[in-house]
Amino acid sequence: MNFLGYLSFLLAVIFTISFIICLAAQQMINYHSIIEKARKFANNKHSLEN
Repeated sequence: MNFLGYLSFLLAVIFTISFIICLAAQQMINYHSIIEKARKFANNKHSLEN
């Protein structure tokens, strides 16, 4: 494989990895916010019972 082909392949790999990391970060943030909402909801229910 020539240098230019190798360089474009490397760029494609880096782009793919960064894209996957971005998606994973978004999923983690969404998951965390959902957990926070559920925790607040549970706390509100608990405080209403008392």
